Amino acid sequence: DLNLSDLSTKFSFSPNYLGQLLKNNLGYTFHEYINLLRLKYACNLLITSDVPLKEIASLAGYRSVEYFLYVFKSKLNMTPQQYRKQADVVN
Repeated sequence: DLNLSDLSTKFSFSPNYLGQLLKNNLGYTFHEYINLLRLKYACNLLITSDVPLKEIASLAGYRSVEYFLYVFKSKLNMTPQQYRKQADVVN
């Protein structure tokens, strides 16, 4: 589990300062950026492996496959299964 509070302690910043620093430099909040990294990793697994969705969700750091599916669909406007099929057609 990675959270802003632990990360800010590690680097001796306040959580608010570190959060603002990330937002100003990356254009994302801490939570948004972590979700972006998790989604990129999950997408890579979807197109390069036949790992089941439940395992991909876990490997990408999501606590539940349901939340993974919700985030995936809300950000990419398709399900992970659709994404995997689309990648198969392209390749």
